[in-house]
Amino acid sequence: MPLFTSIATLRRIAFSLALVSALLFNGSAAVPVKVFLLAGQSNMAGYASVSGLPAALAQPQNGIMIFAGGQVSAAMADTWGTLGPNYGYTKGYFGPELTFGRTMADSMPGSRIALIKYAVGATDLAVNWRPPGSGSTVGIYYLSFINEVKTALATLDTQYIPEITGMLWMQGEHDARNISMAEEYEKNLTNFISDVRREFNAPSLPFIIGMIDNQKAWIYNEMVRNAEIAVSHTAADAGIFDTHGLPTNGVHYTRDGMVRLGQLFGQTVLSLLAGRPNSAPFVEAGLDQFLLISSFPLVTYLIGNARDDGRPKYPLAVAWSRVTSPGTIVFHDSTRPVTAVTIEKPGTYTFRLSASDGAVLATDLTTISLFPSNNEADMPSTFDKKPKITENPATLSLTGKQSIKGITLCYSVPRLAHAVPVELRLFNSRGRCVATLARGMSAGGTYNVAWNATGESGKQFSKGTYIACLKAGTTTETIQICRIK
Repeated sequence: MPLFTSIATLRRIAFSLALVSALLFNGSAAVPVKVFLLAGQSNMAGYASVSGLPAALAQPQNGIMIFAGGQVSAAMADTWGTLGPNYGYTKGYFGPELTFGRTMADSMPGSRIALIKYAVGATDLAVNWRPPGSGSTVGIYYLSFINEVKTALATLDTQYIPEITGMLWMQGEHDARNISMAEEYEKNLTNFISDVRREFNAPSLPFIIGMIDNQKAWIYNEMVRNAEIAVSHTAADAGIFDTHGLPTNGVHYTRDGMVRLGQLFGQTVLSLLAGRPNSAPFVEAGLDQFLLISSFPLVTYLIGNARDDGRPKYPLAVAWSRVTSPGTIVFHDSTRPVTAVTIEKPGTYTFRLSASDGAVLATDLTTISLFPSNNEADMPSTFDKKPKITENPATLSLTGKQSIKGITLCYSVPRLAHAVPVELRLFNSRGRCVATLARGMSAGGTYNVAWNATGESGKQFSKGTYIACLKAGTTTETIQICRIK
């Protein structure tokens, strides 16, 4: 990938730099983890006693992580742990998470599985879980659920790369006790699915609905059940199954019913995933690197990213390879998207990241350019002699010149009959603006701006990676620059 990049990659740049830091201290490469979201009311919280569970389920389920909130034992709430039989509404009880997690782990050997669960009994979708798309006041448990997921993802160990793979929904009994809530259940559930997908930027996130049972305790159960079926037909990538006939005490699923409930959730997820057409793996070899090095050999990091839809087989086969190099290189682990590489001498090295799902191969390239830090003559005068051009060729360009003395940005504004508003800003690797180098109306022409490595507050910035973003009228151009001293 070229050094010229869109502003939309700022978050990926920040992640990459954070990942390098984690690797330096942890000494291990990040691995994908499939994350499933679980939400609902009491039958998702879990009121089934652990007494009499089979031995295989009555112990910790190694390799399956869980983060739970809402109704759960205080000792296990809001922290990552290993899935076990005590993640029900309180200690000694379990919910569908137990056998769902086991089903997914057994069906995806070699994959890491993580569950994020938030459930509260006696809550409704009409008020408590009300999504933003339904108007009126957003439900407190909708907001709490979103916050729970974000907290869980933020506190996940840095060795993992989370991939939100599906969501389970077991709720509706409380709405089935009120005719007005039951009447708007279809609308509210449709909006809930849409809003959750939008919140986590996952427009095709598989959403699995566990239908409520037709118990007499909720008089309008048929209205809610019909609404759930309707949503499963109209919402894309939605799955559904009927819970009628699972053992209950009239309100909550008992041990055997809960064991089966979790299995049905797992089987429905797998069925939905299997029915999708196979997509090519997503592969990103990472941003090109421009480095000044005082001594060799050098150990640096290739920061790639590879993920797949799980079809036709999993795990994904990933491999780094050398395309061109002026010297010897050694991959520390060529089968991981993020890996260290030892490079023998200065020069430009090109690497290819490949990923295969067994049917489709996808690749991407990245380049590492290494220059001796004590020889300014060896340094290129520009980052790229062919900068990325915007939609209308020759309308706007931005390049960066670097020497030991500092950085100069050169930008060109198209020659029009009138001046255009121009803004040139610098962002750090976290996407925060640290300096505004130009702002105002500008006539067409070419301009040079020197950056003295100070921000708007006068703070001196250390060496590192920054993003220069130029806006002229409605057009934007960005490049990555590296402060070397």
